[in-house]
Amino acid sequence: MHLATYITAERQAEETRRAHHEREARRFSFSGMGPGPFTARSEVQIVADATARYERAQAAAATPEGRFRAAAALIFRATGDERLLNCSSRGIDTNANLAADLLRTMQGPAAEAARAALAEIPAPLLIAAE
Repeated sequence: MHLATYITAERQAEETRRAHHEREARRFSFSGMGPGPFTARSEVQIVADATARYERAQAAAATPEGRFRAAAALIFRATGDERLLNCSSRGIDTNANLAADLLRTMQGPAAEAARAALAEIPAPLLIAAE
C-alpha cells in the first residue's frame, strides 16, 4: 500500500471519531455528563500519524515473517489454499515445521519466496520440561 492509502484511512478514522463523539454527546446531553468538546487532530497530525503507521508497516513487511505472510497471501489468492496463512496467523515461529511440510508440495515463485523467508525465521527456543 502507498502512503496516500494510510492518509485516507487516518482521515476516515478521524471522521469516525468525530461522529462517535457527536453520538455520545447527544446520548448524555440530558445529564450534563457528556464527553466534553471534541478535539480534532490537525491535518499535519493526521499526516504524521499516517506516515508513522506506513513506516511501521513497511518495516514489518521487510522482516522474514512479513515476507512469509506476503507470499502466503499470494498463494492464497492464487489457489485458495489458506493453510500457510493459518500458520502465519497462529505464529509462524511455532508453526514453522507445518509450514515447511506444506511448502514441500508447492511450486512457483510465491512458494519459493515463502521457503526463503521461512528459512530466515529463527526457530523457537524449546525448553525441555523437567
